[in-house]
This record gives sequence, C-alpha cells and structure tokens, in this order.
Amino acid sequence: MTEPVEVTLARLEERITQLQDEVRHVHEEVSELKAQANRWKGAFWVILALGGVVGTLGHLIIGWMK
Repeated sequence: MTEPVEVTLARLEERITQLQDEVRHVHEEVSELKAQANRWKGAFWVILALGGVVGTLGHLIIGWMK
C-alpha cells in the first residue's frame, strides 16, 4: 500500500515551498535584528563612557571625603 511517486513528489514539493517561505521569513527577521543592533551600537559606547565618568567622579568624591 505505497503511495504513487507523483503523490510523494507533490508532498515533498509542498514541504520544500513551506520551508523556503520560513527561511525567507527568518532571514528578514535576522536582517531587522542586525539593523537594530547597529543602531544601538553607538548608544552602548555612550552609556559605557557615562558609567566610567560617574564611577571616576564617585571615586574622587569619596576619596576627598575621607
């Protein structure tokens, strides 16, 4: 009771089409995430620099208070 080859091929073609659509969707999502990461890259360095400045000032102020 095996299926004809044509039916099996039709099912495989449909599954391949679905997988192609899913891969295309994932590719679009990854592209969006990469673009967002590139936008936030500058903000990361600004926040890191501000943290360094605040830490340095806090260290100096605490040192002067002793």
